[in-house]
Amino acid sequence: MAELKNEFSWSKSRAETFSACPRQYFYRYYGSWGGWDRKANPKTRTTYILKQLQTRQQWVGATVHNGLRWALATLRDTGAAPAEETTLNALGKRLALDFQNSGEGLYWDEPKKMCGLIEHEYDELEVSDEAWSALFEGALASINAFYHSEIFEKLRTLPADQWVEVEKLGSFDVDGVKVWVQLDCAFWAESNLHIIDWKTGRTDVDSTKMQLALYTWYASKQWNVAPENIVSGEFNLGTNELFTHPFTANDFQSVHERIAKSVAAMRELLDDAVANAATEENFPLAETNTPCATCAFRRICPRWATPIEAME
Repeated sequence: MAELKNEFSWSKSRAETFSACPRQYFYRYYGSWGGWDRKANPKTRTTYILKQLQTRQQWVGATVHNGLRWALATLRDTGAAPAEETTLNALGKRLALDFQNSGEGLYWDEPKKMCGLIEHEYDELEVSDEAWSALFEGALASINAFYHSEIFEKLRTLPADQWVEVEKLGSFDVDGVKVWVQLDCAFWAESNLHIIDWKTGRTDVDSTKMQLALYTWYASKQWNVAPENIVSGEFNLGTNELFTHPFTANDFQSVHERIAKSVAAMRELLDDAVANAATEENFPLAETNTPCATCAFRRICPRWATPIEAME
C-alpha cells in the first residue's frame, strides 16, 4: 500500500480556519497528520482526536445535511423519498445516540466512529439543558421545513436523468492547486443547472455568495455549462426561504484572486512549499480569543493547554 502524503489543497473552510487562527489551521491540517495510528506520538494522536470534535452547531448542521442527503439519494434512486416521519425518526435517533456517545467521551477511543462535541470536552463550554433541547428541536424543524418546501416539491417530480449531484465531494484545479467543493444538491430544470446549498443557521451574505460563486465556477468547468445557465441558491431551512445569486465569468475572476491570495498566505508559513512541510511555531496564534470559543484544540494550544503528560 502506497504511503499517504499530506498534499497541499484549498477549500473555503480551510481558508476560513487559516484566517481565523493560523495555529488552529496548523493543528487541523498538519499537526494531526498520522494521528489515526494509535501508536503515533501522544501529541499527534491527541491532535487527531481533537480534530474530530465539532461544535454543537456544526454537529446539528452536518447531521441535518446527512438526513437530507439520505432522503434525496433515496428519492433519486427509487423515485420516492422516505416519509417525513421516517426521516424525522432517523434524525432523532442519530442525534440522541451521538449526544450520548459524546457525553461519555467514547471519541477518545474511537475518534472517527464516535461523535465528539467540544461542549462535552471542555467544562468551561458547558451548555444548558434548555439550549440542547432548542438545538434538537431546531434540527427537526429543519427537516420539516424541507419536506414542506417548494424545492422538495420540484425535486419529487424530477426525472432520474436530471439529477446531477447530491452531497458528493468534488474538486477542480486552480493554478495547480486542488480546490475542494461539495454541492448539497445539483439538478437540471428548465434548461438550467440548479445548485442548492442548505443552511441550518444564520446566513452570512458575503460568505454565502463567495461559496456559491465557487460552486458555480466548479460546475461550469465540470459540466461545461455557461455561468448564465447556472442558477445557484441558498435554501435556509430555518426561515424556509430561497435566495438565488446570478454569477458571470467576471465573478469567477474575483474568486480566483481570493483563492490565489489565500494560497500564497498559507504557503508563506510553510518550511517547504513543495514538500508541504510545516512547523507549529511558524503558525501564530490568533490575535484575540474570539476564535477560541469554537476551537477544538484548546487542550493543546499554548493559550489554553493542559500538558499532554497530565492526560496520560
